[in-house]
Amino acid sequence: MNNNIKDWRDSTLPDDEIEMLESIENGEWKSIGNIDERRNNLREFFSDNGKSTNLININLVQEDFDIIIKKSNQYGMNYKELIEKLVHNFAVGNVVL
Repeated sequence: MNNNIKDWRDSTLPDDEIEMLESIENGEWKSIGNIDERRNNLREFFSDNGKSTNLININLVQEDFDIIIKKSNQYGMNYKELIEKLVHNFAVGNVVL
């Protein structure tokens, strides 16, 4: 097993990754705490949990799609995740039409 740590400056990285690494080294990042809780939440989110998923296609008018994009950005998630949450909440009775 090779335990040599490479300096990231020796590798070819995209500009945005270089900028992020420089920012980290400059101490511009701060811990938000509760790292164990956050790690567990992420593991749960990315785990399969035995649930199967189905792929669907829907057509939205551009105005609705634009609103969904803006709302998803406000909540810090991508638009697909927001739509999944909306459908789930409707399915379990938390949203009524």
